Amino acid sequence: MRKCLLINFIIILMFCSWGLADTVNTPNKDASSGKPEINIQKIEFDLEGNIDRFDDNELVVDDRFHYVSKLVRFRSKDDKKSLLRSNFTVGTTVRVKLNSKGEVETIWKVK
Repeated sequence: MRKCLLINFIIILMFCSWGLADTVNTPNKDASSGKPEINIQKIEFDLEGNIDRFDDNELVVDDRFHYVSKLVRFRSKDDKKSLLRSNFTVGTTVRVKLNSKGEVETIWKVK
């Protein structure tokens, strides 16, 4: 009888903990699409300004030079879609995130 109660208690605890785990660390969902909502305002950018020069592996934003990672990602202002490299030209206003090596890893087009 005691073993049965103990097993039932353990099972109830497991279900309760799984239920709590589902509610913690769950990203906000966009009601219309069901996809996680990304808030670009929460991202800390390393660099923001206008592109002065953008070559294959070098980026200059407001006179600040950085190498571009081979895995660079190009993103829209709201971070909802990927863009092509060709969308980023001289004069484009951007926000930039650098990787641990100081290379450009993600570029968001602001204007």
